[in-house]
Amino acid sequence: MQKNIILPVINKQYKIQQSNVIADIKDGMPVDLCGDGRSDSPGHTAKYGTYSLMDEKSGKIVDFSLIHVSEVSSSNAME
Repeated sequence: MQKNIILPVINKQYKIQQSNVIADIKDGMPVDLCGDGRSDSPGHTAKYGTYSLMDEKSGKIVDFSLIHVSEVSSSNAME
């Protein structure tokens, strides 16, 4: 149920919200972007890292990335 119904609905809604936020930015809406990254464990053993970019004024997430350590040269590079 989660894989076939819940996650696709969440992803679709997120894509709609993201498109609206990006369209507003392209239309000249002033933005104050802030970003933050984190890893799943401290130090040099992180397996996953996430980075989020948010419009501070609206509180909406503009974009985020989830990166697996195998996509970069090391966990240090991921951070």
